[in-house]
Amino acid sequence: MRNRLRNSLLIIIVILTSCIEQFDPNINESNSARLVIECLITNENAPHFATLSRTKSIDLSLGSERIPGAIVTIKDDLNNSFGLIELSNGRYMTDTASFTPTVGRSYSLHVELPSGERYVSDMQEMLSPEPIGELTIMNDVITSVSNNSDVESKVAKVITNIPSSETPKYFWHEYEGVFAFETPKQGSEDCFYDSLETPPPGPPVRCFAFEEVSSKLNLYSNDELQTTETDNPTLFTFYPSFKFSIAYNMLIKRYRISKDVYNYFDQIRLQQEFGGSLFDPPPTEILGNMAKIDNPDEHALGMFIVATRTSKRTIIRPTDFKVEQLPNEAYPDCFPQQLPPPTPPELQPRPVDYCCDCRLYPNSSTTRPSYWNY
Repeated sequence: MRNRLRNSLLIIIVILTSCIEQFDPNINESNSARLVIECLITNENAPHFATLSRTKSIDLSLGSERIPGAIVTIKDDLNNSFGLIELSNGRYMTDTASFTPTVGRSYSLHVELPSGERYVSDMQEMLSPEPIGELTIMNDVITSVSNNSDVESKVAKVITNIPSSETPKYFWHEYEGVFAFETPKQGSEDCFYDSLETPPPGPPVRCFAFEEVSSKLNLYSNDELQTTETDNPTLFTFYPSFKFSIAYNMLIKRYRISKDVYNYFDQIRLQQEFGGSLFDPPPTEILGNMAKIDNPDEHALGMFIVATRTSKRTIIRPTDFKVEQLPNEAYPDCFPQQLPPPTPPELQPRPVDYCCDCRLYPNSSTTRPSYWNY
């Protein structure tokens, strides 16, 4: 989750954009680097992290560097203060013995840099959590254009239901997954095992692979629903692959966020979807909620986010796609195209390593997860 959060927040850095003022291309040395503050706290009884860094150039072409030695504090609306401990270079962690976020309380982030510069966020309320409703897996057909021709793909969609409410609610969704698979060349000498003293076990060997998914900003709001109306949004869309050849167990996570955080991420999402053309308007700077205390017009990049998290599991099976894949379609890396004669066998391309030993797939093992009951 921490890695996905960082990936999502790095989008904020990469898209240096704001609805407030146009970006000035005449950059001088004084604004050639920007402070970046990333912090998310949730209702989980676990450590929460803040990361401080500074870009080496306004366009990130030189990367960024962490900022150690800062004083980082979280304050609540009862004027309680909770200091963060520097865990590593520029990465700070809350103390679980003294700080447990509480639903209904509001929090702000305070940062004092070694240079003496001080930044503070506005207060963010920890809203009540919103459970995930019924999850439905539905097959569908998506049409895309390739080489001036329409191409139809059978997909599986994860759909939920979100009712209207007197107070509009705002969410972002993400997921992590574990999938079972059995590679088609398990134990085969087609890979590299002719040189090994002990080849891997032959079939059937089933592996389970865990993946943290850095999906696009998956946002949803029910503020346009009429009273008693229920929406059924698609949370995620999947194309068939070997990951669904047996079953895919996914843990969907819902974060209830404030309207300000939703709007901030929505601006980034829109620029991701529609930006990049020579004919686009000049890029603008999206301002977060971390402002300099002695100069409120000066903002750091990034956002202090307070959210409540709920989660729910669902399972995607191969039958959910209504399409049957042959082994060479599901595992294209295991059936590389052979070179024409007279290419000798030893020079022919070989399957990737995991095709012959599923344990070599990233984050994979033969250990069955405790919640895998099918």
